[in-house]
Amino acid sequence: MMKKLMKKSRNPEYCMNKIDKKKTVKIPISNIMLYSLLIAVFFVISISSISIVSLLQINIVFADPPTPRNIEGRVFYSDGTTGVENGIPVLINNTNSGDYVLTYVYAPPIPSLKGLYSATIQGSDNNIIKVMSWDPTHYGISIGTLLPTTTKIDVILNLTRPSETNITIIEPENNTIVLLDYIFNVTANITLIGGQDGTGCYAEINFTHDQIVSVHLDESIHYLGNINLGSSITTTWEVEGISGGYSNITVYSYCDSDDIIFDNANYYTIYNIYVNDTIPPNVTLISPLNNTWTNNNNITFYYNATDASGIKSCALYINDILKSTNSTVASGELSYFEIYNLSQGNHSWFVSCLDDSDNLNQGDSPKNYINIDLAVPKVTLISPKNRSTRINNTVIFEFNVTDSYGEIENCSLILNNEARLTRNDIIQNITQNITITLAGGYYNWSILCFDKAGNFHHPDDLILNVTDPDLAVFSEDIVFSTDRPVENQLVIINATIHNIGNENATNVIVQFFENEPYDAQIGDNITINVSMGESVTVNTTWLSRIGSYNIHVVVDPPYETNGTIRELNESNNLANRTLFVSDYTIYYGEVKSNIVLINPSNISVFTWFNETNINANLYVADADSMISWSSLFPLGRNLTNQISIKDFEKADAALNLTNLSDSLNTTYTLNGSIRQVETFVIYNKTLDYVPVVNSTNTSNFITGVLWDTSEGGQSFDTTQDLVFVTKINNNLPGKYGIYDYEIRIPATLRGYVIPNNNNRVAFYVELT
Repeated sequence: MMKKLMKKSRNPEYCMNKIDKKKTVKIPISNIMLYSLLIAVFFVISISSISIVSLLQINIVFADPPTPRNIEGRVFYSDGTTGVENGIPVLINNTNSGDYVLTYVYAPPIPSLKGLYSATIQGSDNNIIKVMSWDPTHYGISIGTLLPTTTKIDVILNLTRPSETNITIIEPENNTIVLLDYIFNVTANITLIGGQDGTGCYAEINFTHDQIVSVHLDESIHYLGNINLGSSITTTWEVEGISGGYSNITVYSYCDSDDIIFDNANYYTIYNIYVNDTIPPNVTLISPLNNTWTNNNNITFYYNATDASGIKSCALYINDILKSTNSTVASGELSYFEIYNLSQGNHSWFVSCLDDSDNLNQGDSPKNYINIDLAVPKVTLISPKNRSTRINNTVIFEFNVTDSYGEIENCSLILNNEARLTRNDIIQNITQNITITLAGGYYNWSILCFDKAGNFHHPDDLILNVTDPDLAVFSEDIVFSTDRPVENQLVIINATIHNIGNENATNVIVQFFENEPYDAQIGDNITINVSMGESVTVNTTWLSRIGSYNIHVVVDPPYETNGTIRELNESNNLANRTLFVSDYTIYYGEVKSNIVLINPSNISVFTWFNETNINANLYVADADSMISWSSLFPLGRNLTNQISIKDFEKADAALNLTNLSDSLNTTYTLNGSIRQVETFVIYNKTLDYVPVVNSTNTSNFITGVLWDTSEGGQSFDTTQDLVFVTKINNNLPGKYGIYDYEIRIPATLRGYVIPNNNNRVAFYVELT
């Protein structure tokens, strides 16, 4: 905003208009005429047989055209009586027409006429005239109405001038010459004039041609801070010549405290700063690369030419002979020449460019070379002969290659349309070979040779047969003695190994692993012999643990490096099958007259009432737990009975179930909600919203989860006991038969309480 104000205030008319906040502009009519025009407009409207006539009269008034009018008056100091000295400026502005006249006080040496001014301005009667005058520290404004005769308007300099800057560029001088890429200083002196101190002052540098000179690692606007009235400050810009030619440099200065600019001394221009470009263009060859070989004799030569003054023209030379020119090259952009039908052989090329400066500096690229080779190499296959058979897996392929002009770049062995091995040290006209070890099978083979220009040749394929065994194991060949083992159960793992190749395999090693191969081996290595077309079954034993396991079988390890036996197919020597050991243990049994817990399955619960139909709950907790039965509360609910869905994740973490597919969170919740709830009567208290799931595969028996609130906390945080609960339902079918109860609990519940003094779970029954 300050810059706009500074530039705008260079217009003297603006200086006056700045004072009058309610200024309106009127454009005078050029003809001198005042008359009334009577326009009669008759509207005849026929309604039935009645005619209505209306008369409209319009008066238009035209103002006199402007004529020269004399304005005179005196300019006084702030006392209103002492006239100012001669030479004080006076700006007269016709606010109606926008005309203005700048004059100066010029009075004869008579005290009564001191401060007198007089001037003529174009105007019409009653135009509003604004007169402004100023000295170094004060100014005044008066407004009057233009009269047919001389209009008298006096001005009193009773207003303090705002801050204003006076700037001079100290260096460089007009017509200075600098070299291209030369960095020089532009230094300006700014003096604060007017009637007040300057606050928030700035200096700004501008160029008529900023593509010729520009500031170097600097900002165009410098902040000068505050400047006291009458004080001066200097500021310097580093300026760089970036292109040949002329430019003017202007520095503007202004302060936030500026308002009306009177003396228009806040900008300064130095003229004709000349940047002399003596630097030649930089020419870089892009492609073809030096010493390139090609089988194409129509070549596009790419290059890049850069110069601060621009590029006037470039020329291509081949074998030091001018071949083409280009006068539309843009500096710094990729350019090219297209040349057709070059002859076979080695050619030199370079590009020469002239810049667009007054000096027409010339720059040449380095010289590159290109080889044009139109001759195709010839390959002859020597051995093995077509349709031969090899028992040895290591095969030597022999061939011969010749080329009438070019140099051989490389030759590759092609097996079944795929390049397998490549040699880059080929010697022409003598027998060459490529040796490779192959798995058994039929192969189409040939040799593909390229010369450095990209010409190539390979003869028709020959056929080779290499014989080998092929050991294989598949996931369906892995069989477990039980598919749903429980924790710490001994599982027998059987694997059937096949030989589907066309040779016998001896001393074959078989290995079993948990999860990834070579991580945790199950048992020892097993060595077998497998005849062609036969199969052998091997086995090992594994003690189950809670979790999901991928049991891997590896034949002829290590699988990643294809083992020690060469086979027709190395990719079928590894298979795996998943075995899941659930964390849950299922307890079930009948209710009799005594309480005796026998073993983890088919446990009988005995009562002392000699009743066959009873209402009862069965509870299971860590044997280390001290349970307050009246304080049990549903897991997934806090003490304000609000849902606390994170309880299940916390319980999983405490029971080491988090990463299992049948964790509590996965089993009891779905999409952030509890799957199913049930009401239990526990210790004569009704508990709603107990989360439950079917204990096995029937809804006759359910298992719920509770937490003991007596151990503190508003919600479950794993410091409280966990209790699993089921209702006793007499003589109902379950997964394992007909009985009275069935409950599923995590095996890791036995170690829930820390320290784990008793690594067991405890069963409790409540009879009602």
